[in-house]
Amino acid sequence: MAQGQKYDDRVRERALALLATNMSARGVAAKLGVAESTVRNWKRAYLEENPSYLTELRAQKRAEFAAVAWADIGKAQGMLSRRLDRAEAQEDALDKLIALVSEADVMTLTREEKRDLIRMLQMIKLEDPAKLTNIIGVLYDKQALASDESTVNVGGTVGVKNLEDT
Repeated sequence: MAQGQKYDDRVRERALALLATNMSARGVAAKLGVAESTVRNWKRAYLEENPSYLTELRAQKRAEFAAVAWADIGKAQGMLSRRLDRAEAQEDALDKLIALVSEADVMTLTREEKRDLIRMLQMIKLEDPAKLTNIIGVLYDKQALASDESTVNVGGTVGVKNLEDT
């Protein structure tokens, strides 16, 4: 990098924003293609003028992140709600089909009726409950973190006592 090169305010502001995310001066310099000493000088100058600048900028960036996170969480909750509705509808369809088959005399069904039952079964796509519960857990954690609440994974063990041993 040429010595004495001038940078516009956008580059300096971007550098300070990256520093506010706790990125190192070396990392900022590499990312922006600026000399590390220049980044350190910008940081020193801004901190001399406004000692709380980086702290305030961190708080601002955190608030912006939280707002985006909440919007994304809202979208994800909507998607999850639709998936749960579809899963419930598919399970209802499966229950109806099971009832239909159990009430019918399978031996007397025509080939066409059997094909229709097979097509109806193939159309039912059940949601994987493990995926849905994972999504719920991730959303819960993101909401808690965006609200500065802690997330706790409570572990434990459960024992079953044999009644014959007592």
